[in-house]
Parts: sequence; C-alpha cells; structure tokens
Amino acid sequence: MDLFALGESLRIVGEVFIGISVLLVHRRMMKDHKIDKKVIRDIKKEQMVGALGISFIIIGYLLT
Repeated sequence: MDLFALGESLRIVGEVFIGISVLLVHRRMMKDHKIDKKVIRDIKKEQMVGALGISFIIIGYLLT
C-alpha cells in the first residue's frame, strides 16, 4: 500500500468517525428531550442526511 492510499484510507476513516460522533450527539440530545419538538424534528432529518453521507463516503471509497 503506497502513502497516497494510506492517506486516503485514514482520511475516510476520520470523516466516518466525525460523522458517527455527530450522529451520536444528536441521538443523545433527542433522548434527553431538553429541546423543543421542532428542534427534535430537525435533528432527525439531519441524522438521516448524516447517515446517508457516511454511506456515500464508504461506498465511494470502496469503488475507488
């Protein structure tokens, strides 16, 4: 494995970790219910988009 491939691999892993951490924070916020219903709806939408983004990153990496 050359350095470029290693770098790309580490970048992808980092992006996935960041995405997962954001999703976990939002899940915790929804569980605590210390915010209003409108914000909870927006967080649910953001979670779906975040999960889709993580899927795209992984699929794109597998295709290259």
